[in-house]
Amino acid sequence: MKINMVKVVFGISSASCGGGGALTGMQVKGQDFIYRLSAFLSSPYISTIIMAFLFSMLLMTVLFPYASIAGEGEINQDSIPSQTWKGDPGTQILQENWQELKKRNLRLLPVPKRIAFEQDPVVLSGVGEKEVVIVVDTRTARSDVAVNEIQSRMDDFSKQIQKKFAVSSTKKAGAYNIVIENHWPNIFTMDQPDDSVLTKTDQSYGIYPQDDGIVLSGRGEMGMMYAAVTLRYLMTEENGKVILFPASVLDWPDYKHRQLGQFQSLYHTRYVSSGNASAHLEQMKKYMDWMFRMKGNAVFRHTTGHKEFSSKPDTLPVSAKEMEMANMVSEYAHIRGIRTMHNGKVRLGRVGQDDDRPGFRDMMVDKRRGNYHSWARHDLHKNKAANMSEFLRRAGFDLAFVHAVDAGGIADPEMWSKRDRLTREKYGNNRAQADIDMFNIYVQEFKKRDKEVVLVAYPYSAVYLDPAETMKLLRLGAGPSAEKKVSIAIDELKNWMREINAAIDPSVRMCVREDNRDRLGAYFDMYQGRPMWIYWETAHYTRSIRPLIASAVRSLGSGYFEARQDDMVWVNTLDYQWFDEQIQVTGAEFSWNTKFPGWSDYDPAYRASGGVHVDDQEALDILAERAAVGLWGGEAGQYMKEVFNGHMSWKVAVDPYEATKKLNRSIVPELVERNQQAIDRAVKAMDDLWEYHGEQQALGRKIFDDFSYPYFIQYWAMTKAAKAYADMNQFKILIQNLARDGRVEDARALRLLALQQADDNETQYKSMMKEIDDEPWVFRDYTNKQKHPQWQLIAPDFSAIRRELQDLPV
Repeated sequence: MKINMVKVVFGISSASCGGGGALTGMQVKGQDFIYRLSAFLSSPYISTIIMAFLFSMLLMTVLFPYASIAGEGEINQDSIPSQTWKGDPGTQILQENWQELKKRNLRLLPVPKRIAFEQDPVVLSGVGEKEVVIVVDTRTARSDVAVNEIQSRMDDFSKQIQKKFAVSSTKKAGAYNIVIENHWPNIFTMDQPDDSVLTKTDQSYGIYPQDDGIVLSGRGEMGMMYAAVTLRYLMTEENGKVILFPASVLDWPDYKHRQLGQFQSLYHTRYVSSGNASAHLEQMKKYMDWMFRMKGNAVFRHTTGHKEFSSKPDTLPVSAKEMEMANMVSEYAHIRGIRTMHNGKVRLGRVGQDDDRPGFRDMMVDKRRGNYHSWARHDLHKNKAANMSEFLRRAGFDLAFVHAVDAGGIADPEMWSKRDRLTREKYGNNRAQADIDMFNIYVQEFKKRDKEVVLVAYPYSAVYLDPAETMKLLRLGAGPSAEKKVSIAIDELKNWMREINAAIDPSVRMCVREDNRDRLGAYFDMYQGRPMWIYWETAHYTRSIRPLIASAVRSLGSGYFEARQDDMVWVNTLDYQWFDEQIQVTGAEFSWNTKFPGWSDYDPAYRASGGVHVDDQEALDILAERAAVGLWGGEAGQYMKEVFNGHMSWKVAVDPYEATKKLNRSIVPELVERNQQAIDRAVKAMDDLWEYHGEQQALGRKIFDDFSYPYFIQYWAMTKAAKAYADMNQFKILIQNLARDGRVEDARALRLLALQQADDNETQYKSMMKEIDDEPWVFRDYTNKQKHPQWQLIAPDFSAIRRELQDLPV
């Protein structure tokens, strides 16, 4: 299947931007086009002569010769993953359950594997309300969390119907009793057979409607809390009332360990530099609560970002105050079953920084990264391992990965051929033993402090076990000789993996990165009996155009094997200073329910193309709706899904050439146009949502909760700004093509239109800003423009946009 290249015309459409000018880019026809063009021509912006020229020339010659421009190449979608989710029985059940939730405007995430609405809705607050009692027979820290999940949900609703429920150790006759079972055995454990999938984790839970209320029951404390989280989102606001939809629920996760992104963005850590511990904790609580409510149970870094751990003894790179702040956040997370993770590497020093330390100039140097390495310097590795694990202890982190030498590919793993003299003397050519001794130093030091180490042993990609892919990587031609070389390389790697597996504590996780199911299964077989840490890049670092939805997340099930209950999946959202919450939402769904509608086995084309176009629209629509409803709720989510279902990229809007520098540049014209269209649709949807929000607010209704509302404001403002940049870049391509073909007068006329569009966009943006200036944003500090050009969208420079158009050589 192929997508045709840009079919481009231009026009002005007030309908597509909520009242202002909008570049439509496609399908401008007949009277609609003439009307809109005439409206422009009647403006005082240009002279009568130019108006006549534009009307005749643009109508007769621009529309038709440029039905397809920039056609150097077409996007090939032959590698689109098949829609394997259709017809899967587990998926069908989840689809039906999701539909039942959507009928009731419920934002519950993830969707329970079994849910049935068997009773009438219960009014918890408002006209006809029931008296409600939350019943807990034994109060503990975690049962208090469960109680708070129910109580705090009321804060999400309109003030006039907010209330707090009584909490008691016994049921009350005549009341609606929400019973939180905080003892075992309980209804859930007595209800389930011992060999059920529900018995494999204490996160499994059940909800049981009764004549006098509802019972929340879990296999363990985590299941108890997850039952409360689920009940939280069975509550909604309707017609001036808080309504509970009682449901029978049985639910359990696929992956037991679900690590969803990180909390290291600038808006997460805004209070760290000032040392304001209480403000930082309050800031982070809302994010840990949000993660918990999505049933995520692990996060990557928080509070303190990437650190260089020294190989000098007793040297920590983090201040005592910062570690104290991190520990407070970790403790808050731990009560909610959320484990926290940090990072590390085996490098012993940095070129330039450690040149004068004894023995360093004799070490192996990774010139590309500027790292010093030696397998034989056990003394230095012990120092580094002690520093890392001591940092984890003081900051409250539970585990950290330790990355081996990250270079060489299958041709020369870990650059072993360039190992230093001391390593050669100690180990000869026995790379496995050198790695075993080095890794075990970290394992042992971490264990001393009751911390877990994850080993990123190199190579950590299953692609190296695939003969066809290894043939490509080694750049060997076909034939028996090449096949023999590939076979030898793979056999050496497998032997190394088996030796590592036999000599490292079997509880220590090894890393493998995302791949299709067959390759991952082959990789797991090399580490028999060992849990894995599945590092899942939702988009490739260097090739991603950073669309707001990273579609590869729908393939998380490629790494899930039911028999492998201790594997951990890391949904890596990649950008530690950006807005990735919608990816965390979809990661929460697809790691709990790997067969959620839209799932597909992983396609390596995601890695090769950065996910620009390796998708089918139906699956993308599913992800978009799941993300939007999960983040903003049932009503607002139906508007916000339009923000995600077109691969909209703020990065492409600001600088399409920087965004695609690792990709085939022939895709840029279509990508710019498609992104501009997606932005127009997103702006229209958010304009409409703002209007609906105002209408509901006037009626005393609250359609956003306090967590998600600032994200709507942020996304709306940034997308409105992105429209100005996207329009500019679309116009630039059209103008440059006209000029290149010698149609200079057409190009100049089009530039006039582009300048008016820039003025219209500025007017629209300023109008919006007047309305939302006092509304809560997630983040408004745009001092980091240099590193992240997208930050320009927080404070767009309309003068610079006009200059770029004016400076075009036409």
